[in-house]
Amino acid sequence: MKSQTITLCGSARFEKHFHAWNKILTLSGHTVFSLGCFPSVEGDKDWYTDAQKALLDQVHKVKILRSDAILVLNVGGYIGNSTFSEMQFAKLLDKEIYAIASRNDFKSASKLVLNNKLLALAPERKS
Repeated sequence: MKSQTITLCGSARFEKHFHAWNKILTLSGHTVFSLGCFPSVEGDKDWYTDAQKALLDQVHKVKILRSDAILVLNVGGYIGNSTFSEMQFAKLLDKEIYAIASRNDFKSASKLVLNNKLLALAPERKS
């Protein structure tokens, strides 16, 4: 598989998965866009104002626009409203959509990994 630009999408509550998949995909030769802010740095999940949340969502969609594909970090099958909106946006733009939890409408995240041994770097798929 050729190198791609991939945006990670999912709930910030799955921060360790964002870090792990960023590392896995980067070591597989891909360029990765991730979240701009994480709760562990900011103190909790509600650190932002409504206006800041809207801006973060807008910026993330620009990342999707500039990507070849998205990887949905749907840990335990969870997809929240923001992630669902990002998926719809990616679909509208005809982007490839991959996911870590199996779903019929997504391609498997393992297809993005250059060396399947790198999958051992990912945390368990539990919330």
